[in-house]
Amino acid sequence: MTFLTDVEEVDVDIKEFNELVGYDETYRPQGFTRVADKRLNQPSGEESVETAIADLTDASERVHPVDDEDDGPTPDLADQLRAASTDGNAHEEFEKLVAKAFSRLGCAAD
Repeated sequence: MTFLTDVEEVDVDIKEFNELVGYDETYRPQGFTRVADKRLNQPSGEESVETAIADLTDASERVHPVDDEDDGPTPDLADQLRAASTDGNAHEEFEKLVAKAFSRLGCAAD
């Protein structure tokens, strides 16, 4: 028996999805299908499945896992945040820096 919570419908092009998870280009899912874990670990070089799907749909949330190991003080983190927040092309870097900042504050951050 399977229970799902927080189900979110997404509209993804089948060719792009098949390429993302490494399925044959002619594959067509029928009914409820679970993608194997090994296909989800590193989809097409993305950091997470959520980010990969968000990139395909231009919607949803992007997830940037944060390394919990403390690499020592980062005095320039604030400067990096300021710079990325004003650069329209650095949105992904900004998201990662925000997650890192919250992680450093002791919050669980993805």
